[in-house]
Amino acid sequence: SSSSSLHQPNAWPNSEVWSDEDASFFVSSIEEYFEQTRLAADCILTAICDGIANNSDLTHSIDVLSNQSGNHTSILTLLGYQYGSRHKKGSKGYMRPLVAAHTDVGVITVLLYDSGKCATLQRVADASKADHKTEDWVNINLPSGPYFSDEPVFVVNVGDCLSELTGGSLRSTLHRVMPQTCKKDDSDAARSC
Repeated sequence: SSSSSLHQPNAWPNSEVWSDEDASFFVSSIEEYFEQTRLAADCILTAICDGIANNSDLTHSIDVLSNQSGNHTSILTLLGYQYGSRHKKGSKGYMRPLVAAHTDVGVITVLLYDSGKCATLQRVADASKADHKTEDWVNINLPSGPYFSDEPVFVVNVGDCLSELTGGSLRSTLHRVMPQTCKKDDSDAARSC
């Protein structure tokens, strides 16, 4: 029994939803993906800490991050964006966000991102302002070219905790997910850790 409602076992598909073989494959695939992404996030965070370690004002703040001794509070979120009602313009002539404007609360977010047909990741154009209602937004475009055609692309967002630890030297970016015009059969996936 867990001591906190935040620490609960995962709810995995069971034989009522999928076959035992399919459910087992899904669980093992997601657990392996999570572990590998968590390791990548640790490497990214180490690189960030190494990059700012020369700033004596920040050394104490990042010591706590670089000396984690294997502890982490990583979570994995699986999101899928499919064609739906938010892909239609409303009475005011614009589409509502699929994910509202926000900053990430943690240290970093590692997002496996594709250039999907139904959704696009956007960031606020001027990070020094935080008014998401009047801001201009910029689409996050994936790199193009022969080196990126079949390779996954990871977007790393600085979270509020890291922004605070660095005294704002690294800012958490206000971002959102907006629908794009797409066909009913199209779908996108985003996975973040």
